[in-house]
Amino acid sequence: MASSLGGPDTNLAKILSLNSINPDLAYCQAVADVALLADNPDPTGGGTHYHAPQVKPSWAGSEQMIFLCRIGNHLFYRENLCRH
Repeated sequence: MASSLGGPDTNLAKILSLNSINPDLAYCQAVADVALLADNPDPTGGGTHYHAPQVKPSWAGSEQMIFLCRIGNHLFYRENLCRH
């Protein structure tokens, strides 16, 4: 598995070593549950992709992607499902 930066994923071994009694994993699962169950609107408006402004991924400028918003130091996009 590779990281988003193109190199080996330095966290893979730690991730694979987690089990259901690990307190770090339990905490992460609890945070995810609260986020998924909360009745909060998606601040990105449906974002599926993001990047920092100083990075220019090839997909960001394509007609396949629609820019949605900037939150902090990240730009959010979604796929354009109405391509012609």
